[in-house]
Amino acid sequence: MFDKIIDFQIKHSKVIIFLFVILTLFMATHAVNLTIDPSFSVLVDSESEFNTNERVISNTFGVNNAFTLLVEIDDESILKNRSTLIDDAAISYLEDLRTIFAQSQYVKSVSPIEISDDERFGRIILGVDVPRSPTGTQEVTKELDIFLEQAGQRPGLKATITGFPLLLNRVNSLLIGDNLKAVLFTLTAIFLGLYWYFRNLKYSLLALSIPFSCLIILAGLMSILNIPLTITLAAVGILVLGLGIDYTIHVLLGYNNNVENKSKYESIHATVDHLSKAIFVSYATTAAGFAALMFGISPSSQSQGLVLVMGITIIFLTTIMIIPSFLHYFGYEKKIVGNLLFRKIKSKLKNMSHYQANHPKKVIFFIFLITVFFIVGATNVQISTSNNNWVPDNDPIALDFRNSAFAFGTDFDSLTLVLTANSGDFRDVQKVRDIQRLESLILSHKSIESVNSPFSDLELNQASIIESLERRSGSFNRDFTLTRITLTASNLGGDESGESEVFDDLIKIVEENPVVHTEVTFFGDTVRFRELGISLGRDTGITTAISFAFVFLIASIAYASYVIGLVSLIPVIVGIIWTVGIMGYLGVPFTALSTGLIALVLGIGVDFSIHLVNSTYNYLRKGMDLEKALENTLDYTGTPILLSSITTFIGFISLILATLLGIQRLGISLALSIVSVFFVTIILVPAIISLTQRINSRKKAPKRK
Repeated sequence: MFDKIIDFQIKHSKVIIFLFVILTLFMATHAVNLTIDPSFSVLVDSESEFNTNERVISNTFGVNNAFTLLVEIDDESILKNRSTLIDDAAISYLEDLRTIFAQSQYVKSVSPIEISDDERFGRIILGVDVPRSPTGTQEVTKELDIFLEQAGQRPGLKATITGFPLLLNRVNSLLIGDNLKAVLFTLTAIFLGLYWYFRNLKYSLLALSIPFSCLIILAGLMSILNIPLTITLAAVGILVLGLGIDYTIHVLLGYNNNVENKSKYESIHATVDHLSKAIFVSYATTAAGFAALMFGISPSSQSQGLVLVMGITIIFLTTIMIIPSFLHYFGYEKKIVGNLLFRKIKSKLKNMSHYQANHPKKVIFFIFLITVFFIVGATNVQISTSNNNWVPDNDPIALDFRNSAFAFGTDFDSLTLVLTANSGDFRDVQKVRDIQRLESLILSHKSIESVNSPFSDLELNQASIIESLERRSGSFNRDFTLTRITLTASNLGGDESGESEVFDDLIKIVEENPVVHTEVTFFGDTVRFRELGISLGRDTGITTAISFAFVFLIASIAYASYVIGLVSLIPVIVGIIWTVGIMGYLGVPFTALSTGLIALVLGIGVDFSIHLVNSTYNYLRKGMDLEKALENTLDYTGTPILLSSITTFIGFISLILATLLGIQRLGISLALSIVSVFFVTIILVPAIISLTQRINSRKKAPKRK
């Protein structure tokens, strides 16, 4: 079947290349419309506590977020005799701003003016109904900026709009910038690595064009299918480049090795014959591993699995259906010798193959000892949902946000209790008594600064309760069955891992002091990040187990051997342990962005393993002894694995230049994973094959009587 496909591609290479270019350009026109959704809400189940309460609060009170209008004394002003405190003129300016911003279509409530204790800051809290769309925050911010511009800046004062929604929007822009830089740097690294090896401009550009085109096609397809780029999909671009260059390098170097003794036509056929099964099995196992992510509970895992399956499928189809045409049209008819250093490395790999063939148990034991060492380090790895992953401390919006927090108490150190009556309504003595008791216990906690509740000062008298609450109807829904209580705390924010001891205490207080016929749930950023951490941790375990099962089954079925299934899977498992272990020793945590890490190790690791296994058994079937088969494998297949690892590593490590701390951590994790999976695969797979061949030989040997 492949022979006919190759002949067709060779015969119509110009037409195929032209159509591929047209397809890439068509997808590029759609790729520019790819939407980006930086919201954390899309990373957890739509029915989660945070998302459910967000909808409830928005539908009931018409507000789903809050912006802060901050006015502060401008210390950089050159005005002489300017006021150093918020005076009457500044308060008048704030009153004008209150009137102006109340006219916004998005602003549903405007708080009274607050002045900080040091009288250097004034602020107004705007209750805002942000449209539920990826561009919702931008729409609101644009209108508020126009109103602020119309009001004008007053001499000696500086007015800014800040708040958590703006921080998330800032994540959006920084994420775009960091990913564009990462993709460009990765492409540059791939090109330089290939040029360093080939010393040939045409081959380097040829190899570079394939993964870049695959990335464009994937982005265009995501746009057509209306799949937004979320925070956990931030690594998809460099994942596609890494996998794309891996497939391309295998074919390109395979062709370069074959063309030495064959014609161009024969070389293309020989390359495809040698690699077709390995590429197909590698694609099938990698796609199955990625598809396992779709069995996750969180939407982030599901969308990540779908997009990665789309990406690896595009890479596979391009490798099989397009690259032969490129080789026929652009390929040389003689071998390119390549880099001297690589030839020396190949010589070292050949020498290593002899040791692996003769001492497999020692090699496996050596890997085992290192793995045990890294298992210890892996126990120190934490999942970090800290805000520090997203916006750097010196960012202007982050500075405004912290100024407001410093002057008035942290905006994000607040928590809302959402109370829903399951029977009756809140104009009930028993319910009010239970709520007041709950408020008292919460307020007695050392970290709670205030409790803002419509029940705080009510007398426990039925008639009085009804009269008082009906005057405060704005704090309830229409039938008085839903309300909210707002808490502020000095240290409600979580630690580096996103955990909050204060939040745990509040959960315990609520559970131990129920309100009669009432459900009490939590809403706020603390809930958001807690759910995110739980979701990431839970999905990682489930999807990893399913991924491993799929990889083992497909590799075993493809080669009709469970041993080969294990040989394909074991290096992946060990590579993941090494990666996570190194992260533990270096103090690099898992973040929302790191969810692609195991997918990458799986994709790259399985590909490396399958190619080594396939190449070795091909040589064994040709009658070679094991030692010679391993030598040829590390010569023929080890080189593209090494070159792919180097170029991909350089691209990934470039992420440490990103602005976002989360992206920097992702870059370190991905770079570590490439190093780990390369060394584990290149050392362990030949040793395991050698050991299994020895065991099989003993089984087949005639028994002595």
